[in-house]
Amino acid sequence: MLETLIEDRIDHKKPRHDGITYIIDKFQGLDKENFEAISPYIDMVKIYGAFPLLLKQHSLINRIDFYHQSNVLVSTGSTLTEYAIREKVFEKFMESAKTIGFDIIEISENSIHLTFEEKKKILKIVDSYDMRAQWKIGHKDPRRQLSVDETVKKMNEVLEISQEKIVLEANLGYNVGIYFPLSPHVIQINYFRICFFFFLKGKMNAVFQ
Repeated sequence: MLETLIEDRIDHKKPRHDGITYIIDKFQGLDKENFEAISPYIDMVKIYGAFPLLLKQHSLINRIDFYHQSNVLVSTGSTLTEYAIREKVFEKFMESAKTIGFDIIEISENSIHLTFEEKKKILKIVDSYDMRAQWKIGHKDPRRQLSVDETVKKMNEVLEISQEKIVLEANLGYNVGIYFPLSPHVIQINYFRICFFFFLKGKMNAVFQ
């Protein structure tokens, strides 16, 4: 009904490089009829955390197939990826993710540390499976949050090896992630300087989660 209102937007059809809508599936029920109606405006669904381990494989495959039928890409969460890297089973994890139907592998350093060389090696493995790597930077715990300089450094590393958007961890606005409270009623975006820095360099290639 409202298609004509978005025809002149840069993000009016897929595949989009800007104006990306990225949602999270926490298995809280799925209204398929409503999702099909809004799917033209959704680019990617992340299956949250370790939830894929809780489903039988055929159920997970069916859920991913539903998203694919709606022309929506499906991503793993970084929790599984970090675990696979830490346990040195990343290639086995990639084989399973590819078989099940995931399109995107989310990678972060919430519980691990990756050197620049390790990041390049991981990206090479992901590319070999014809899948996309989605890099996420930052920590969920505000007590362990990266400084602005540390975040910029990590973003620059990713930008050297990938042209994909970078996700800045905001922990969905809970427990405040990259945001911190100035008062009970005011939240300041601590990373405004990061955005401004990359905007000036023409490299603003990030989204907030």
